[in-house]
Amino acid sequence: MKLNQKTPIFLIMLVSFSFLITGCALNDQYLVLDPKIYATESDIGGGKTIELGVRDKRSNSKLGEIKDVRKDTFSVEVKQGFTTNIKNQIGDALERKGFKIDESDIKMVVDVETLGLSSIKYPLTFKTDLEAIISVTVENGDENYGNRLRIVTTKETPGPPYAADSTELVNEAVSTLLTDMLGSEKLLKVLAK
Repeated sequence: MKLNQKTPIFLIMLVSFSFLITGCALNDQYLVLDPKIYATESDIGGGKTIELGVRDKRSNSKLGEIKDVRKDTFSVEVKQGFTTNIKNQIGDALERKGFKIDESDIKMVVDVETLGLSSIKYPLTFKTDLEAIISVTVENGDENYGNRLRIVTTKETPGPPYAADSTELVNEAVSTLLTDMLGSEKLLKVLAK
């Protein structure tokens, strides 16, 4: 048997391609939700103490599912304990605004109501949408405040979204919601009353 000179190059390319495909295989994704909140420093809080709570009120702990090019389905979930990360980020942002976080008669509760991810394959691309809804309630004596915020963000990738893509998408969306929530003058006035 006589080998063509191009045969070894073809075999090397074939083996390299098979490693590339198997190395890029999707798996179930367990995302770390640790959004950053962008809040300017101020003294609006005047040293008032706030009791802060963050609750996971989602009806389903799964964010969604992703299908790869072979139509295999993989689960996408947020790792447990994400409410602690959100509470710490909100607490840090409120402290930058002059508030203290501890037990208090002034109560602020943030509920994560919805986190949902869907990914659809289109020709030459995957489109991934993330919907996030949070609500906030504040009780300060006879003053009350409530608000519900929603965002839908989209990311297009040449292949199915991997954990890094999904993590970036969910953290950017929740970061935007929390930053907008704490940017509300009405919220800050009720807290500072």
